[in-house]
Amino acid sequence: MSSKTADRRVDDLAGFARESSDRRARVSVVIPTYNRALDVVRAARSALAQTLPPHQVIVVDDGSTDNTAELVRELPAPVQYIPKTNGGVSSARNTAFPQVTGDYVALLDSDDHWDPRWLETAVNTIEAVPGAGAACCTRARGVRPDGSEIGIAPPKPGVVNGMLRLPDLLMGGMMGSNVVLRTEARTAAGDFDTTLKTGEDIDFALRVAVSTTIVEVAQPLVNVTATPGSLSRNIDTGNRLKVYAKFEQEHPEEARHFAKEFRDARVATTLGYARDLMWARQLPAARERLRESWRYRPTVAAAKLAVKLVVLSALGRGRAPG
Repeated sequence: MSSKTADRRVDDLAGFARESSDRRARVSVVIPTYNRALDVVRAARSALAQTLPPHQVIVVDDGSTDNTAELVRELPAPVQYIPKTNGGVSSARNTAFPQVTGDYVALLDSDDHWDPRWLETAVNTIEAVPGAGAACCTRARGVRPDGSEIGIAPPKPGVVNGMLRLPDLLMGGMMGSNVVLRTEARTAAGDFDTTLKTGEDIDFALRVAVSTTIVEVAQPLVNVTATPGSLSRNIDTGNRLKVYAKFEQEHPEEARHFAKEFRDARVATTLGYARDLMWARQLPAARERLRESWRYRPTVAAAKLAVKLVVLSALGRGRAPG
């Protein structure tokens, strides 16, 4: 082989490598944060350590008063720091979306972090299914704030052929850290609803489900931190029901098609609210939610909970909401 031929082959291989690199998916990572300086650095570093390197890592600081700005600004490119006044996690995510220039958007909460293979696995899974626009990790690994493992989520029941349908998302499952979407799919689904203080992830997930095909990633490649909090202060007593009503109003045809699944979700949701309120000893509110669950459909679980509420009331174990 002549030296010119060898040089030509080297040039061809280099050109092919550049072309292959150019064809690699560009993923824009969106991380909202508030007063979690050390956590958000860990989250951003887990994005930077991906086997499919991110095109952007957009950190939106939702009015932090700690040293978030100082630490994030020390991170290398392609990390971008965007400060804003405090408006909540949905507002922070929405602030990032107009800055996205990648082919994909990956959401990551600032107290969570990824396995290095997450982005590459998610993108490959999407691109392997014609028409797919999103991937969701259904078996996230729960971790404590100190990093110790709690466990891995069990397999999600009802998933058919590796596809997540709308009913699979009614009770949650698509969180702030376990979803990657084609940018056009994110745009079609719209922004996060800033009027919802909780339940915004389900609201967004349902809109994604009607706009594109969602494929499942069953490997535990997302680490979700269980942040401790007060039960009585964090009980959600209605936002998920508001999400269902909103969806039914905006997408009546899809809601009618899955009417049974929506009713089942309401039964489970109101029963869950009643149970949480009972443990918080907010007994009048618990009884109201239990009656609501019973109106949707009487269940043995509701009857058993009613007995417990009667006993607790008789023992005087209730207390005023905190």
